[in-house]
Amino acid sequence: MKRLNNKGITTIEVIICFILVVTITSAMFATVSSFNQRRIIEQYKEEIYTYKNLLTKDIQDDFIKVGIASVSYSSNVKNTKTTHSVNCVMKDGTKRQLIIIQQFSQSKYHPSGSPSVDDYYMIKYGTVEDFVDIKQEPLREEAELLEYPIPELGSTKNEETGKTVKDFSINNVWISISDDHILDIYIGFYHPELTTRYGVQIISPVNYVTTGSETGNHFKLYDSDSVVGSSSSSTPSGGSSGDSTPSGVYGACPFKPSGKKIMIIGDRDGFPGSAIEAAVKNLGGSVIYSSTTVFVNTAAGAVDLEVQQKVKDAAEKYGAGNVIVILGTAESEATEIYAETFMNGDPTYAGPLAGVALGIPVYHILTPEVKAKIDSEIWDEQLGIMEMTVDVEDILKSLDDSNEMFPKYCD
Repeated sequence: MKRLNNKGITTIEVIICFILVVTITSAMFATVSSFNQRRIIEQYKEEIYTYKNLLTKDIQDDFIKVGIASVSYSSNVKNTKTTHSVNCVMKDGTKRQLIIIQQFSQSKYHPSGSPSVDDYYMIKYGTVEDFVDIKQEPLREEAELLEYPIPELGSTKNEETGKTVKDFSINNVWISISDDHILDIYIGFYHPELTTRYGVQIISPVNYVTTGSETGNHFKLYDSDSVVGSSSSSTPSGGSSGDSTPSGVYGACPFKPSGKKIMIIGDRDGFPGSAIEAAVKNLGGSVIYSSTTVFVNTAAGAVDLEVQQKVKDAAEKYGAGNVIVILGTAESEATEIYAETFMNGDPTYAGPLAGVALGIPVYHILTPEVKAKIDSEIWDEQLGIMEMTVDVEDILKSLDDSNEMFPKYCD
């Protein structure tokens, strides 16, 4: 009978197993740590984007929608604390003030900071009766000035000074007014763990004067030959008056694609341009442009500049009254910005449609009138699955809100 080997595991084998276990554990720990670090970085980025979008929506939108009649700005430097102020007199006679505060504590990030203070960064904005004098310390409290504290993305204690040093800081502030009367405010941020520099850019026209046929909004409607210059100016060939009152239903203008030049703006995260084109190509209109874009909800929040130029070119060539836009956006925010841009001009003043109110009717592929004209089999094949992944009601409400706010050419 064959005898079994009862010698057991040798010392060498134990050492080898131990080394293998340590190696595998170390690799797993490094992988988990790296993943966790990436997760934290992504969380930081998300908080920064949310903060940027909040500032842009509250401040830039207010500047543009109410309108700035005049503006002045100043800075006050005291030791390591810098206070910036933008003082705006609005077209409705009210006053807005934007205050940005940077106070640096001494640290490796800001070696010239003060060892006797904590890091402090604050943005304030709102309506005031009288502008706050930033040279006074402490600043006069104004109930209507809302505070926008920057996100808390980590902090440490300086061991030598005992003061708090924030990882995320307002690193620089630039304020200027161009010869074209454009107010440009840039607030730059810094975080040592983020390789990309982040910032908020707020842009607004100053004392933008409308001329010619007033349409109830801040801008003038755009004509295929020139900007409307008088109440008797003609509308684009084939278009109706730009003074149409939105009906308040989804899409505002009745969807009548026959004979129209159709421009399709798809969304990579929503409805692709090619799928929309396949669905609407037999509705009697002529598809002259189709693209699939990626909407990035950044502080600038602008529609792609190339897309803006394409739509502007089409309005000049065919007449704004002969062009319609169909969107495939996946989110309400994107829908709202695209609709406002093509109806009323680029709200960020970053692209070719800055101050140019084309008055082009904008629809979404989900607009009930649009969907009703598309063959059900084609819809199910091309668009049905995407429809189930988006918030239809939210998207259509944002489009409806834009239609009620801005005039457009309707048949």
